[in-house]
Amino acid sequence: MMELTLKKLLVTKDYIDRFWENLIKIGKDKVTQSYLKTRLTLLESYWQRFEETHYNLLENDDAAVEKYLNEDVYADTEDNYVAVKTRITSLLRDDTTSVKHDSTIAASLFFKQIQLPKISLPSFSGDQLAWESFRDLFRSLVGDVSELAPVQKL
Repeated sequence: MMELTLKKLLVTKDYIDRFWENLIKIGKDKVTQSYLKTRLTLLESYWQRFEETHYNLLENDDAAVEKYLNEDVYADTEDNYVAVKTRITSLLRDDTTSVKHDSTIAASLFFKQIQLPKISLPSFSGDQLAWESFRDLFRSLVGDVSELAPVQKL
């Protein structure tokens, strides 16, 4: 029973974690205010399901539950949920100030994505200088870019 609850929780977590990527795959012609509202409702239902399952899982005292708690899955999922909900809400707010309430005006804002650079992950030998070099590169390319949402920086 507990394994099934944990599995349901992790599946719902994946839905929330991949929500933004799935949303931008649909194409800008389909992104309307109505579509965004529907997707926002769906995201909120995923979050409600995640919370309910999370609290059901906490009723168990098991090694798998302990591992789940130690990995801070709840906080990570909550961060992703808030980031995606904020982005969708911002798009809806931007679109409501325009004349065309159910148009694709939000789509142009929505799909203005920053292309993240490809960086190869080096094998670290424990050398502090090599780590600092990589850290500085990552910060300059991703970490310090204010236009990126926290979810994109993961």
